[in-house]
Amino acid sequence: MISDIDILITVPVYNEEKQLRTKIYELNNYALKNLREYRYKIVIAENGSKDSTSYIASHLAKELKLVEFYKHPEQGRGKALYSLWLQEKARCYIYMDVDLATDVNHTLELANSIMRKGYDVSIGSRNLNDSRVHRGLKRTTISKGYILLLRLIFGIKSSDTQCGFKALSSDAKERLWPLLNPDNWTGAAWFFDAELIILAEKIGLKIHEIPVKWNEAPGTTVSIANTIKEDLSGIYRLLKTKPWKNQKV
Repeated sequence: MISDIDILITVPVYNEEKQLRTKIYELNNYALKNLREYRYKIVIAENGSKDSTSYIASHLAKELKLVEFYKHPEQGRGKALYSLWLQEKARCYIYMDVDLATDVNHTLELANSIMRKGYDVSIGSRNLNDSRVHRGLKRTTISKGYILLLRLIFGIKSSDTQCGFKALSSDAKERLWPLLNPDNWTGAAWFFDAELIILAEKIGLKIHEIPVKWNEAPGTTVSIANTIKEDLSGIYRLLKTKPWKNQKV
């Protein structure tokens, strides 16, 4: 794998055979046109799929020059991202959901907030005044209730922890990764999104929020019940371990 690049874009995938090819081509075409000033690559991070996702991803890596395939044996996007980024060197680390629910056209802005504006962490937010969101009432209610819960428990200020569209600087990754413990990582699949923001705020990293255009993707593979269960277990784990307590702000 190439090291010392400007931007590493990671797309975690699990059982995404139906949309993987179309979405990776869409992302690749965007990057070719809009990220030309940077040295970048796109990595498909497959984690424990039971369908033909791995087969499709491996072929995409052969077809597209700046696309690579990374296979993680365990389910959980957090575990796949942790493992991949642990071994990769980049100035800016980005991950996004494969359904591209967050408009891919925000990618350059996300990258520039790290590369040019000097933020440690940059996140897409569906809850800012300028955000344009198309999402069902049920998911909207659950999402906003979840943010309120995290604010009450952890005192966070960020408006949206769960949007799968985030970026970290290399320095932020170096500070955050030692606080993550994959050997005792309940909730690593979906709580990972919130955990990054909670830890980043607790250790005083500089966070930037981007208002995004976001459309709920049809046929999502996300289970609300499983997500809630994992999030609650992750919250309990963080409250118990408090990994930020020995970090300087």
